[in-house]
Amino acid sequence: MNGASTTAPVMRVDDLHMQFKRRRSMTERLSGQPARIVHALNGVSFTVARGETLGIVGESGCGKSTLARCLVRLNTPTVGTISYDGKDVLTLAGAARRDYHRRVQMVFQDPYGSLNPRMTVRQALTEAIRFHGLRAGNAVAERVCELLGLVRLPPSIVEPLIALSIAYVAVENLFTSELSPWRGALVFLFGLLHGLGFAGVLGELGVPRGQFAAALVSFNVGVELGQLSVISLAMLAVGWWRAGRSEVYRRWVVVPVSLAIAIVGLYWTVVRAMA
Repeated sequence: MNGASTTAPVMRVDDLHMQFKRRRSMTERLSGQPARIVHALNGVSFTVARGETLGIVGESGCGKSTLARCLVRLNTPTVGTISYDGKDVLTLAGAARRDYHRRVQMVFQDPYGSLNPRMTVRQALTEAIRFHGLRAGNAVAERVCELLGLVRLPPSIVEPLIALSIAYVAVENLFTSELSPWRGALVFLFGLLHGLGFAGVLGELGVPRGQFAAALVSFNVGVELGQLSVISLAMLAVGWWRAGRSEVYRRWVVVPVSLAIAIVGLYWTVVRAMA
């Protein structure tokens, strides 16, 4: 515990007990044995003042998660009291309870047990903001976009990966003359990675949140059409010359161009990674 304070505790727990009844087996039921009691918490008491940090350490199964669940009222303790800012947490209801849950929250160990698999991350964030009345109207969607923007991949990660993916394809051209069966899937994955880079560019340009998805799709489609146009022009320019000269074409065109692209890609990988 650090940051000791002489002010009144913001959180107080007194003599907290939490008991669970274990399910009886068929033999225990037939013999009339009573249900066994598991004492998950047995007389837990502590206080936390403003500015303090309290760490509770113990082996697996000692009751740490049960204590946290009691503090956020996911479990109702068998005996004991919990107070927050002088108010009895176990009797809070309505707006007072919602206010408490905005201030005291639990980070679950298992995200699959705490998140609704039928809801997207955007839907889960939207529901919480609306439930607690933190925003209204269009401000809800704007706040959700703002929160999602905080966890996107930064350019310092995306840009080196984009450059490295380009260098990888170029290096592969140097050592293979035939397209591998998985090249299509690899190029598709690289396309998704490049899409992350385009998303970062659009965000920096200040594209309105409501137009972001349409702008991103249009931007990617435009880039792909531009690439196809360049490839088509290249094929028209050298296709006639390449016919019957595959070895010459590879030696004097494919290898030098791929080598140049690989060098440039690796150079920008290092530059953007060190930026």
